[in-house]
Amino acid sequence: MKVVIFTMQPAVAIPPRIRMERQILEAAGHEVEICGAPYPKQKMPAFLKLLYYLTLSYFRWDLIYLYKAKTIKGDVAIVYDLSLLPLLKNLRKSYHRIIYETLDNNVALTFFHLEQRFVWLHPFSDLIKNIVGNLEKKYIRKYADHLIVNSQYLDEILGSLVPTSVNIYASPFEQYSLSKPISMGQNPAFLYLGIFSEDKGADTVLELQKQYELPLYIFGDKKFAVPDRPLVTWMDRMPLEQLYEELQIIFKAHRLIGISLIKSSNESYANQEANKEADYLSLGIPFIGNQRRTTEEKILAGCGCFIHESDKIKLLIEDSNYYTTTSENAKRYYQANLSAERFSQQLLNAIQNP
Repeated sequence: MKVVIFTMQPAVAIPPRIRMERQILEAAGHEVEICGAPYPKQKMPAFLKLLYYLTLSYFRWDLIYLYKAKTIKGDVAIVYDLSLLPLLKNLRKSYHRIIYETLDNNVALTFFHLEQRFVWLHPFSDLIKNIVGNLEKKYIRKYADHLIVNSQYLDEILGSLVPTSVNIYASPFEQYSLSKPISMGQNPAFLYLGIFSEDKGADTVLELQKQYELPLYIFGDKKFAVPDRPLVTWMDRMPLEQLYEELQIIFKAHRLIGISLIKSSNESYANQEANKEADYLSLGIPFIGNQRRTTEEKILAGCGCFIHESDKIKLLIEDSNYYTTTSENAKRYYQANLSAERFSQQLLNAIQNP
């Protein structure tokens, strides 16, 4: 079969999850075409930019019209999330099977970012989210054959509409670590992966580093001021292969402790899976987290400790045996719940099953 993946992500920088899906589908004998944005959002045509803002930045109309005009032929279409929702209707007659894939509660998440810029929208929060949320459910029910979501939470709010696969992010580091295993050093250090912002707990991450006076390595987009401290190292987002090489270098000297402190500032952040946690666990890195829903599940399974558990944080730092036990728990949890094998099977079932 030919599978066409439609996404608003730039064509020149396809994210890890979509790259993984392409690899899995091609390995299974399917032809795959990824239809990504040919230009950054800032360069969308003026009229369509106006339409984008009139619909409160929920829908990428420029890409919807562009992809519709392309009339790409295929058997199965995977449409990535709310930004391209109206495309489901346009593709209905052209594909044998339509799959809608969403990784976040984008109804809530988009409004959260919108409200940060336009505070006056707050009184209309419930009204707007209800309208857009009902529209998403209507389109899924009417035009999609299958739904793929990235968490049990999304399954709870959307899974009753059509047959649904809960396909939680599998870390691409899994395949790298098989070919180039990492051996750990003995000196403890903190690791932070992903966007470094206030909403993702950047302030608390820095407080933690200062409190324990350990090296802190940050990899990702910087949206929060990183202080000029000798023990704090920040590196911008980079290709996965390069990031893994950097981690190998750090691992030679350090026993890494991950940090995941996403704040529950909106419905999506409060309930969604965090990719950084899968990345940590795939490498056997225990992490320090908060009591956000999916973070708490992993910590209660023995993969790390909570930010308020200073005694356990000290054990991770000072007791190599405790660290090793927690690291082994992390690897087992990953293999049981987040592995690439599980991800692959869920994706292929969604593609092939009627």
